[in-house]
Amino acid sequence: MVLLTSTGCAPGHKPVGGGSAPGPFAPGDVASHLTPLAEQLEVFHLMPPPAYRQLSYAVTGEGDRTHTDLMLVTNVAACARVAFVNYLTYGINPGWQVGYGDFLALATVSSNTLPLIRTVHHSIVESVEEIEGGLFPLRVGNTLRFRVTRRIELRDAAGRSLQRYAESATFEYQVQARQEGYAASQPPVAGDIFVIAQTVRGPAGEVQRKLSFSPELGACVRQVTLRDHQPAAEARLTRWW
Repeated sequence: MVLLTSTGCAPGHKPVGGGSAPGPFAPGDVASHLTPLAEQLEVFHLMPPPAYRQLSYAVTGEGDRTHTDLMLVTNVAACARVAFVNYLTYGINPGWQVGYGDFLALATVSSNTLPLIRTVHHSIVESVEEIEGGLFPLRVGNTLRFRVTRRIELRDAAGRSLQRYAESATFEYQVQARQEGYAASQPPVAGDIFVIAQTVRGPAGEVQRKLSFSPELGACVRQVTLRDHQPAAEARLTRWW
């Protein structure tokens, strides 16, 4: 999740005004907003449901080493079936996210608690379009492509709006391999692990990731972010319950 701290629109951002910005919202508010998107989100309806209450990851990259806990709270959006809330504890950026794990975030709120930069970043999906293919049930060779438009607002600690804009990005997925089990967590994860290439193209450029997803767990056991086709950051599942 990217936390924006600039008050000017980045290249490719489309400013919005008036009531079109998301404004403050809570996880429970997301279900009604997603209802009109039920048909577009059908591509995720066969995604295996989460089989855990909490996941814990070790995150490394760029010389930094942190620890992240993601806690499942509820299937908040019935129309999205397996969309769920994670409460995020990314060091200085606590918040929450509703979505399909590492595949697609539908709504996020994150807070930057640095002493001199206290801001809250709100993002919610407005549309999912240009859908091609499908991932689930997972099979090697499956592909999926779609375009997402989000409404975004940056607010200060007092709730004043600093920046509002709409942002679009294209997501592409390809199931590249199937592996057997994941032994690096407590307890180990049994069954198939599918390696999925994810490419996201948006205003900030292109981001590539390798997602190792367990249908048995309903979550990724490993996520590698690539830069110039080389690993730049990694999140590894260490325990789940």
